[in-house]
Amino acid sequence: MMIARAAKEGWPCPSDAAIARAYGSHSLRRARRLLSYIEEQGVIVCQLDGVGRRTVTLVELAWATAPGDPNAEEVDQGSAVGWAESLLRAKRRRLICRPRTSRFMTLQRPCAAQTHSSRPET
Repeated sequence: MMIARAAKEGWPCPSDAAIARAYGSHSLRRARRLLSYIEEQGVIVCQLDGVGRRTVTLVELAWATAPGDPNAEEVDQGSAVGWAESLLRAKRRRLICRPRTSRFMTLQRPCAAQTHSSRPET
C-alpha cells in the first residue's frame, strides 16, 4: 500500500528501510526479497536508473513512483512513509486505548431483591 500511495502521488520510491519497517521488520534484505517476490508475481516492475535510484511501476494501474534511493535512510517527511507510519500509530493507539465497554452502555440497575431490605416477614 505504501508503494501504491507513493506511485499515485508521484512521490519518490520508498527506501528499503522504509519498506522493511512497513513490513514490520528491520531487515533490508527482507524488504528486497519482498519486492522481488511481488515483481515475480507480475504486480510491479522495479527499474534502476544510471545513478542507482529505483522506480517502481504498478503494472495494472500504470502508476509509477518517482526515482528514489533504495539505500537512503528512512525520513518521515509527510510522504507515503510518514502517512503509513501515522496510520499504523493511529491503529495501535485505538487498539490499546479503546475502552472495552460500549459508549452506549446503560447503567445497570440493581436487582429488585437487592433494593428491598431482607427483613423477615411477620
